Amino acid sequence: MPQLIFQNSVQILRAQICVAAALILCASSALVCSSRPAARTATPLADARQLDSAGRTGEAIQILEQSLAAGNDARALATHRYLGYLLLNEGRWRAAAQHSEAALRLAPGDVPAQVNLGYALARLGSRSRAYFHYQQALAVDPQNGRALLFSGQLLEQMGRIEDAERRLRAAARTTPANPEAQYELAAHLIRHRLVSDSSTPGSAGKHNAIAYRDIVRLLRAVLAQNAEFTPALQLLAYAHVQVGSYPDAVRVGERALAAVAGPHPVDAVSAAAIEFNLGLAYLKREQYPEARRRFETIIARYSETARAHCLLGDAFAGTGDWEQALPAYNECQRLRPGTATVRLRQACTAGVREACKLIPEKE
Repeated sequence: MPQLIFQNSVQILRAQICVAAALILCASSALVCSSRPAARTATPLADARQLDSAGRTGEAIQILEQSLAAGNDARALATHRYLGYLLLNEGRWRAAAQHSEAALRLAPGDVPAQVNLGYALARLGSRSRAYFHYQQALAVDPQNGRALLFSGQLLEQMGRIEDAERRLRAAARTTPANPEAQYELAAHLIRHRLVSDSSTPGSAGKHNAIAYRDIVRLLRAVLAQNAEFTPALQLLAYAHVQVGSYPDAVRVGERALAAVAGPHPVDAVSAAAIEFNLGLAYLKREQYPEARRRFETIIARYSETARAHCLLGDAFAGTGDWEQALPAYNECQRLRPGTATVRLRQACTAGVREACKLIPEKE
């Protein structure tokens, strides 16, 4: 009996020890859990950023507008600033300007808000005010890539070409990884620095060589990041044509044409411009069937393009087919009198009597 009582006592003691251990374990677990910080509640701004990154910009704008309307947004500056940025991306210039101005009332030196306001005002036609805000941003942050880029674009629109080039070069230098800055500088150089050797004698060759080298370098940097960026391919093909690098123009032009239906499509006019430059490059290389095909494609879409008719005539004349060339020259002359006179003379010299009749008596 004493032995049985002893055994029962031991079992009871063991059970009490197990219960105590379990209680200690639970208590320590509760302590660990209670020491963990509570999960952070997402803010409207964080929600909006997540929605925008998912391509749901409209919903992001709605969330931020509701937050501001409720009047309980502790981060009003950041909300107004980001909302202005989102509205710019949606093309809502006036609303973007209003929220950017609201951000500047809270923080007059805020650089992103200055840049956003400048861009919105520029799109609304207030160029002088837009330039003022870009200058305000650059006074605080002289290396701000967006302010340099947008002010460069604005200066070009204002006719200040040299100032625009300096700003665009600064933007490209400051943000070398930004393909937009490289592209805009290349486009500017093509518009204002690259000239046709045939139309500008003398120093045009040297002038072109400098501009052409910069343009090719810039556009290759863009294409290194996105090989199918159609606008960059289009500009590069045009630059090759302008300096007479026709093999490169054909190679890049074909790439541009293939990319038209890709992830970066261009409008119909730009697609026709790619066809035109490609046709011209083929014509200069004396690949007349390919040239004819390009110019016929353009004429089918834009029948009033006088130069396309002239160059189509040249493609036929290149193979001695004056009978086919004559109607093209005649149409070119009708659309733009005097344009095809030299070609008609050549046809007349080649023995095409109808061409002789079409040469104007007074030029």
